[in-house]
Amino acid sequence: MGAGKGSTKLLLGCAVLFVAYFGTAHLGLFLGAVAGFATLVWPPTGIALVALYLYGFSLWPAVFAAALLVNVVHGAPLQRWSARGFSNACASSPGWTACPMWWS
Repeated sequence: MGAGKGSTKLLLGCAVLFVAYFGTAHLGLFLGAVAGFATLVWPPTGIALVALYLYGFSLWPAVFAAALLVNVVHGAPLQRWSARGFSNACASSPGWTACPMWWS
């Protein structure tokens, strides 16, 4: 019974992170995006970093999926979808591993 409860919490956490990441990324791309895909301010990275630190690295698929989908919605070429999704998911990893040094 414990495994079902843990997987439900994981799915719920992924869903919440996905919505938060996708929503802020979608909004961020409307705020002065260069070529439709790059901005000076990218709040989703901070959201992902805090979520991974507080709730564990097992939420990384939500970051990947949200980054992938936001690129699809905004018309990124097919070759860049997975690369951007993967790079956005990996971008929070160094910060996630460094946070315990600063916050403990």
